[in-house]
Amino acid sequence: MPWYITSSNIIKLYVGIAFISTPCSIKQVGLYGAAIGFSYVVGVNIFCIYLLLKARNRFKRDRIIDIGDLADKLYGGCWGPLMSILLVLTNSIFLVCYIMFFGTQTD
Repeated sequence: MPWYITSSNIIKLYVGIAFISTPCSIKQVGLYGAAIGFSYVVGVNIFCIYLLLKARNRFKRDRIIDIGDLADKLYGGCWGPLMSILLVLTNSIFLVCYIMFFGTQTD
């Protein structure tokens, strides 16, 4: 899989739904609640990046291109296709969220 597909997924996740839903979230929970929630999300993201870097360093000599290859290495051969299915499902849910947001904004 080319590197630009992974890069576009990362950009979509970091830029896409987070920036779209931020004003509504702050309106619902207030500024302090949003700051707490933002801190939690940043903490989880940093921890996940730490785990990915740790896995990358562990498998430096192996060819791992995407998260499906990493799942194959860690859990066995059947997890690569299951991880791909999971990625398609989560990307579909993000697409549904985009459509719902733009639909409500045009009303």
